[in-house]
Amino acid sequence: MIEPEDAGGVSAGWTRAMLNTPNVACVCNWYLHGGHNQAIDRRFGREQQSALPSIAGIVRHNRAFLRRAVLFGCRTGISQFLDIGCGVPTAGDVHELAGRTNPGSRCVHADIDHTVLAHRQLALRNHLNEHRLAVVAEDLRAPRRLLTAAAATGLIDLELPLMLVMSAVAHFVGPDTDLAAVLARYRDAVAPGSLVAVSHMTIDGVPQPWAAWGERFRRGYAQTNHTLHYRSWREFEDLFQGWELLSPGMAWAPQWNPDTPPDTDPALAMTMTAVARRGTDGQPQHNEAGEPR
Repeated sequence: MIEPEDAGGVSAGWTRAMLNTPNVACVCNWYLHGGHNQAIDRRFGREQQSALPSIAGIVRHNRAFLRRAVLFGCRTGISQFLDIGCGVPTAGDVHELAGRTNPGSRCVHADIDHTVLAHRQLALRNHLNEHRLAVVAEDLRAPRRLLTAAAATGLIDLELPLMLVMSAVAHFVGPDTDLAAVLARYRDAVAPGSLVAVSHMTIDGVPQPWAAWGERFRRGYAQTNHTLHYRSWREFEDLFQGWELLSPGMAWAPQWNPDTPPDTDPALAMTMTAVARRGTDGQPQHNEAGEPR
């Protein structure tokens, strides 16, 4: 089993295999009609749409959850956001959503993908409020390193509440990683009052034939730079041990505090979602050196 802090870092440069392999972040961008994708990503995306015809709608449901979760964080007074597994720039990114509600908000995007980082760095140079936005090359599975890097940007104060955003990234973390333990490390390192928002694809509880289509879709991701792993609702619940799940608790993406009630079966969104809070439990958040635990 891979321990959280043993996760590999970012290796230097692109390889030929990387350039000839569909990139999951770019494919997702293509599902959303974005422009940060290549021919190989578009070709793979079309194949995946044949496997799961509703995938574009599923991705839109996830983005709608992301929007509502970030705006919820802003309404609760959160002004610093850590977008983990951020993907390539896409309309409605975390910093855009937070900035519209709170122009003084700060955001750090984190990813380990070279293509993502290149796109993010270019977007950062063109951003009007560059002093409120940063990008770090760190792995979700290494909480201490990621939080330390985020704090080193000067935009994240680990003594104050923040919002961790893990949107459509946890299902790219395989079963060889104890993801619940990883979430616990983040929980213990952030300040009381901090939030975590997680969305995760699943076929657990999804009716047929969509569940069968979803399994076919999952197998297709073996061709990409990151394989796709579904978890059950029970496994999803395990991620929030020690966190306080906020209303409405765990829910299908269209059911998490929707603007309007869903007009179709919410299970067809195939995405589990939740927002949780780190409560005050008296546990130390930092080690003696002042670093995140």
